[in-house]
Amino acid sequence: MGQMHPLEKMVFERSLHYFFDPDYSSLAYDDEMLGSKASDVEVRSLSDRKAAGEGSIIDCICDTYFQIILGMRLRTFLTTQVQNMHKLLERLPDAETNKGLARGPVLVMDRGFGKMDHVEEVVKKNFKLITVAATLGSQHPFVPTSAMQSYRDKLKQKKKPEELSSFNQYIEKWEVKDDAKVLRGPELFGATNKSNPDLHAVAIRDIFDKRILRKS
Repeated sequence: MGQMHPLEKMVFERSLHYFFDPDYSSLAYDDEMLGSKASDVEVRSLSDRKAAGEGSIIDCICDTYFQIILGMRLRTFLTTQVQNMHKLLERLPDAETNKGLARGPVLVMDRGFGKMDHVEEVVKKNFKLITVAATLGSQHPFVPTSAMQSYRDKLKQKKKPEELSSFNQYIEKWEVKDDAKVLRGPELFGATNKSNPDLHAVAIRDIFDKRILRKS
């Protein structure tokens, strides 16, 4: 399957030439499962979310304006998800400093690519990035109240109010209250990475949990 990579690159060279704009491109990055029952498929993945259910995986980059694929790379057993992303992004031209608010290119990814390793690969290309931070591995600073309740209970049991007060003051600006029993308006939290001020994290807490049906 590794012999496919040179062909994959050649197939999309003209699409990249005509549709990739280093200043204004809007791109989407995602993986796709190719349904296959062949016994010689090198990478076989099982998934209840995908329609095909089983097969090999390819990573794709698509232009969101024209809905045209600009790059595709098969993920083999020799490469990890991050390594395959690195190889696929290498096929796209680098952008300039890309600090203007109205300039691109912008790359959008779902939570499956929301870890810091993936973010760093995109930043190396000077692309703007919008993604959903993964629960583990994203290094985002925000913590829901429910995740800290057990630690607060331990401090209360130890009867050390000064430690509890110090902890509450430290964590206050990063805490996102997620008590479903309390009705609040929408809240927005922001943070900036100290070592890279161009990297921002935003937490949005909605009024309702969309998974719970409510009468309007």
